[in-house]
Amino acid sequence: MHFFDYIFYRIAKAYNKWDGDENSTAFLSVGFMQGMIVCALILFPLRFFYDRDQTSPHVGTIKIIGGIILTVFMFLSYMRYKNMYPSLDAKWSNEEKGARFYKGILVIIALFLPLVVLILGGIYW
Repeated sequence: MHFFDYIFYRIAKAYNKWDGDENSTAFLSVGFMQGMIVCALILFPLRFFYDRDQTSPHVGTIKIIGGIILTVFMFLSYMRYKNMYPSLDAKWSNEEKGARFYKGILVIIALFLPLVVLILGGIYW
């Protein structure tokens, strides 16, 4: 969870002026990212067992299941991070500028990678 804690902290810090102490953008982003990772882990292996013709009748069901997964992860993210920003800020506020830049690049990659995997899987499936 240390990895997701850092992602939450960086997003919450970036959007602190707009969100204030709520940090809604941060916990929604982390929950969405975690849900997308789980969806990718579930859907990617199905690609090897089923053709598009076999899965297309079940697209509606798959969308509902995906929506439920995302909602659950966003709720769990909210429950975990609702009052956690001050402690994470105390932990990472004195980070060196070089390390902060490098980790910021990794946070951006981590946010978009699950979405890119699902999009590419949908295109080439």
